[in-house]
Parts: sequence; structure tokens; C-alpha cells
Amino acid sequence: MYTGEHFCEISKGVYEKVNSFIDIGPEHDINRIIINGHWNPEALIYLALFSYERWGYEGLKAIIHHHLLDYAETLASKGKYGFLVRNYGPNYAEMGVIRFCYKVLDYIENDFGKVLNLLRNGVSLYDIIQEVKRSWGTIQHPSDIIEILKRKDCMEFLENVIKVVQ
Repeated sequence: MYTGEHFCEISKGVYEKVNSFIDIGPEHDINRIIINGHWNPEALIYLALFSYERWGYEGLKAIIHHHLLDYAETLASKGKYGFLVRNYGPNYAEMGVIRFCYKVLDYIENDFGKVLNLLRNGVSLYDIIQEVKRSWGTIQHPSDIIEILKRKDCMEFLENVIKVVQ
């Protein structure tokens, strides 16, 4: 929470609420599906929109911050990087963990940036969904994505997601 408050300017109240929501019960780390540094954009868009509606821009910052810290901890304690940390100290894995966290942010910016650019260019929802399927992979709930894209504040929301990761 310290880094969120002091480096990311997330108020303690919002950060506590977001942390409680993300870490609640059996759904601990809700919607954090990151594979090889790529956060599943469909899982992220639902979480990001919920947080944005509930806590605004600050909530977006808090969910990204919370999940990246937890992801970094997972990387540093398990697998190749966990082995390096346990056997040689944190300096041997630090750059790899940081590189993976930046990779996550880059993917978010690319995934959401494509959709934002298509919306700005007036591309039809059908064509956007086809592009989303091509670039994001399988979409479990295309009708839910369409409903998000139809929202009046969708472009503002996507701009804010991108601004947070930048």
C-alpha cells in the first residue's frame, strides 16, 4: 500500500477498498490471468470497467498497481526467477521480474490501444469484434464486449486505462 500511496498517488481509502475487493475469498487476485507477460484483455476489461465505475481513475491505478505487485512477487518467488532469488539473491532476478512487469504494461497498452483507435476511426462494432478476436484470441463473451464498446464513455474509459499503464 505504501508504494501505491506515495508513488502512484492512490488514496489510502481507495487502495484499501480495491485491495479488499481483489483479494476477497476464494476469488483471490480476481481476473489476473497473465500468461507469458500477457494479461488476458477480456479478463482485464471487466475488472478495469468495474473498478472505473466504482472508484474512477484512481481505482484503475489501484487495480493495476495491486496486480503488478502481486505478479512481481509471484515471479520473484516461483519458477526460474524464484530459483535465482533463493540461490543467488534478489539482484540476479530483479531485471527479469521488472522486464516482465513492463511487458504486461506494454501488452495492455497495445491491446486497449487497438480498440481505442478503431473506435476513434468509426469502425463498425462487428469489425471491431473481429479485430479483437484476431488480436486478443478467443473471446468468451463477445456480447459483453459489444455492450462495453457501445457505452458513451467507452473511449474515455479506454483512454484512462492506457494513461494508467503509461
